Amino acid sequence: MTSGQDESTVRVALRIRPQLAREKIEGCHICTYVMPGEPQVILGKDKSFTYDYMFDMDSQQDAIYSSCTESLIEGCFEGYNATVFAYGQRDSSRYRATRSAASQQVGRPVWVSDINRRQRE
Repeated sequence: MTSGQDESTVRVALRIRPQLAREKIEGCHICTYVMPGEPQVILGKDKSFTYDYMFDMDSQQDAIYSSCTESLIEGCFEGYNATVFAYGQRDSSRYRATRSAASQQVGRPVWVSDINRRQRE
């Protein structure tokens, strides 16, 4: 994960999903390259895009959640509004992006657990 933090009220994260088994079998090649130490991705040979957060194929859901979403939950309890918009193809990782590895087992988004925990404090 790489982050390019600023004081903007809108932050954008990109996660490059791992290849599907079907894509590996068909010999599809990976056309993205994440710039080391920068929140930037190179698409193909000549297109680059910069984000506030950049996650490559090896990024774990827990790291994505703690980097992008966890602080938003805390902010809600301080009176701030927060929205997480996850976009992706059908059956992509957009649903899993709101979950941690631990919450995957019980089928509950981790942010719900975080809100419940915070309310009990």
